[in-house]
Amino acid sequence: MSATDFKTSGYFSWTISFLGIIFLSVGVSVLLTKPIIGLILLLVSAIIFTTHYRLKIDFDKKIFHHYVWILGLKHGEKGQFENMKYLFIRKSKVSQTMNHLVGSS
Repeated sequence: MSATDFKTSGYFSWTISFLGIIFLSVGVSVLLTKPIIGLILLLVSAIIFTTHYRLKIDFDKKIFHHYVWILGLKHGEKGQFENMKYLFIRKSKVSQTMNHLVGSS
């Protein structure tokens, strides 16, 4: 069995991702008039969209690498394991319920 590498979660919250969409649209529109500012905004939006957590497990060498992936660069910790009895992966579902009681006087 070879190495398995998969995305575990995003690095930025949805508000920062929305800011990346704004930077992308402003960067494209400003690119022709002010190319340096447009390129900076496009680079920042590319960093926001591509940065995420990853986990690589090599079962042959018995090592793992949990890292943050930023534009192709890997930054994180490596470790070894003796044996793996099970690997539990599930998609996280988060929900929030808010109730508002309308009062009258």
